[in-house]
Order: sequence, then C-alpha cells, then structure tokens
Amino acid sequence: MISGYLQRIRRELERAKEYPEEAQRRSITGKVTLSFRIAMDGGVEGASANGNADPALSSAALALLTGRKLPSPPPGWNPAIRIRICLDYQLE
Repeated sequence: MISGYLQRIRRELERAKEYPEEAQRRSITGKVTLSFRIAMDGGVEGASANGNADPALSSAALALLTGRKLPSPPPGWNPAIRIRICLDYQLE
C-alpha cells in the first residue's frame, strides 16, 4: 500500500517536471534528489534538493514541490519520515 503510494507520487512529479529553458540552451543534464516529508493532508514539508546537479535543475525540481498538495497518504503513514525521490533531467 505504501510502496504503491510512493510510486504514485514519483509518477506525479515526473509528469509535472519541466526542463528549465536555461539548462536546455546550455545542454545541462543531471539528477536531482528531492528530500521532503508528506503531511497527512498531502502537504509537502521541509523540501530540499540534494546532489551535485546544476542549480537551474535543482531550482526547477524544488519548484515542483512549492505549494504542491500531493494525494493524501494511506493509513499507517508516518508524516515524520523523509521521502527521497530522484528526478533525472536528460535531453533527448
């Protein structure tokens, strides 16, 4: 149940992800690991971007979480647990 919920969150963030124009122009690629907590109402708390990705990619990844309301977690969810999701920014 919880693993399915986390997969749903990952899919939602991947679908919403936008490649920053500046990074595209400069052919910047990289991976950004987002770390955050999900409150019982689906609110995002304590978001940070980790890794050695270009700041443009880190900013874009953090923007995905700013003010975002995620689906409410399943029963048994611990809102104190930090979630880590890696987003891969690659040019095709």
